[in-house]
Amino acid sequence: MSRPGNGGASTRRDGCEPLYFRFAPLKRVISERPQSSTHVHKAAPTYIASAEMPGIFHSVDAGMAFEPWGVTMQISSHQARSIIAAGEARAKAIGVPVNIAVLDAGAQLKAFSRMDGALLGSIDIAVGKAKTAALFQMTTEEVGEFCKPGGGSPGLEQTNGGLVVFGGGLPISAPDGTFLGAVGVSGGAVQQDMEVARAALAGFEPT
Repeated sequence: MSRPGNGGASTRRDGCEPLYFRFAPLKRVISERPQSSTHVHKAAPTYIASAEMPGIFHSVDAGMAFEPWGVTMQISSHQARSIIAAGEARAKAIGVPVNIAVLDAGAQLKAFSRMDGALLGSIDIAVGKAKTAALFQMTTEEVGEFCKPGGGSPGLEQTNGGLVVFGGGLPISAPDGTFLGAVGVSGGAVQQDMEVARAALAGFEPT
């Protein structure tokens, strides 16, 4: 049976349309919005939902279709390494080997370091802290406040594949407030992780 307007192509026997029919409505969207000079690399694309394709977003800047996790990175490799170096220096000073993870604005891993002697079990925790701080753009202990009894969002820590809601994860922002990513530290006591994370964040070098 032919679908009207599809050039005589037929639907599948199970009644579902071939994949190319589903993507046919996607249109190019162009924006004249100027780029801001205050961003580290370039302004993040603006995304608008596609009415025809739920779950698919249009990039207004690039005129392309992206899935929700297709966020432009705004933190450089050099900046990520500077953050890790500052954190490692503080960890060495207090005698605690740690794992340090730096994620970009899309909550994707940008850089990672496991110091000699750092616990293997803390690798996932460090990444989890950075992911939690990146997803909510706040410190992990602040996210933890929402998870406490009476905090307003019980069970929040079980979302997004599991969150880490104790100290050691911090968001990273440019001087103008633009969110750039997050850093997560694990390997010592919570207070030690927080101390190293703050030192790591202080090593961020805006350009």
